[in-house]
Amino acid sequence: MLEDKKYLALIVIGFVLLLGGWILSLLMVIDVIQRSIYLSLLSYAISLAGLGLSIYGFTGYFGAKIKRKARSEL
Repeated sequence: MLEDKKYLALIVIGFVLLLGGWILSLLMVIDVIQRSIYLSLLSYAISLAGLGLSIYGFTGYFGAKIKRKARSEL
Protein backbone atom coordinates (compact mmCIF):
# COMPACT_ATOMS: atom_id res chain seq x y z
CA MET A 1 0.00 0.00 0.00
CA LEU A 2 2.86 2.39 0.72
CA GLU A 3 4.19 1.66 -2.75
CA ASP A 4 0.83 2.67 -4.25
CA LYS A 5 0.97 6.03 -2.48
CA LYS A 6 4.46 6.65 -3.87
CA TYR A 7 3.27 6.03 -7.41
CA LEU A 8 0.12 8.09 -6.92
CA ALA A 9 2.29 10.97 -5.67
CA LEU A 10 4.42 10.70 -8.83
CA ILE A 11 1.28 10.81 -10.96
CA VAL A 12 0.03 13.93 -9.18
CA ILE A 13 3.42 15.68 -9.38
CA GLY A 14 3.65 14.80 -13.07
CA PHE A 15 0.18 16.16 -13.71
CA VAL A 16 1.02 19.42 -11.91
CA LEU A 17 4.20 19.78 -13.98
CA LEU A 18 2.29 19.11 -17.21
CA LEU A 19 -0.32 21.65 -16.24
CA GLY A 20 2.35 24.18 -15.27
CA GLY A 21 4.15 23.81 -18.60
CA TRP A 22 0.89 24.17 -20.49
CA ILE A 23 -0.15 27.28 -18.54
CA LEU A 24 3.29 28.84 -19.05
CA SER A 25 3.00 28.24 -22.80
CA LEU A 26 -0.53 29.64 -22.85
CA LEU A 27 0.57 32.80 -21.04
CA MET A 28 3.31 33.31 -23.62
CA VAL A 29 0.88 32.84 -26.52
CA ILE A 30 -1.66 35.34 -25.21
CA ASP A 31 1.15 37.83 -24.44
CA VAL A 32 0.66 37.98 -20.69
CA ILE A 33 4.37 37.25 -20.26
CA GLN A 34 7.04 38.13 -22.77
CA ARG A 35 8.21 35.33 -25.04
CA SER A 36 11.79 34.21 -24.97
CA ILE A 37 13.61 31.12 -26.16
CA TYR A 38 14.74 30.31 -22.61
CA LEU A 39 11.21 30.49 -21.25
CA SER A 40 9.96 28.33 -24.11
CA LEU A 41 12.63 25.74 -23.42
CA LEU A 42 11.80 25.82 -19.71
CA SER A 43 8.13 25.28 -20.48
CA TYR A 44 9.01 22.36 -22.76
CA ALA A 45 11.32 20.84 -20.14
CA ILE A 46 8.67 21.15 -17.42
CA SER A 47 6.07 19.48 -19.64
CA LEU A 48 8.45 16.71 -20.65
CA ALA A 49 9.43 16.03 -17.03
CA GLY A 50 5.76 15.92 -16.07
CA LEU A 51 4.97 13.50 -18.85
CA GLY A 52 7.86 11.25 -17.86
CA LEU A 53 6.90 11.23 -14.18
CA SER A 54 3.26 10.54 -14.99
CA ILE A 55 4.09 7.64 -17.29
CA TYR A 56 6.49 6.18 -14.71
CA GLY A 57 3.85 6.58 -12.00
CA PHE A 58 1.11 4.94 -14.07
CA THR A 59 3.26 1.98 -15.10
CA GLY A 60 4.52 1.49 -11.55
CA TYR A 61 1.06 1.75 -10.03
CA PHE A 62 -0.63 -0.65 -12.39
CA GLY A 63 2.38 -2.98 -12.49
CA ALA A 64 2.28 -3.29 -8.69
CA LYS A 65 -1.47 -3.79 -8.80
CA ILE A 66 -1.14 -6.62 -11.33
CA LYS A 67 1.64 -8.28 -9.31
CA ARG A 68 -0.42 -8.05 -6.14
CA LYS A 69 -3.44 -9.57 -7.89
CA ALA A 70 -1.32 -12.39 -9.33
CA ARG A 71 0.12 -13.19 -5.88
CA SER A 72 -3.32 -13.28 -4.30
CA GLU A 73 -4.60 -15.73 -6.91
CA LEU A 74 -1.87 -18.27 -6.15
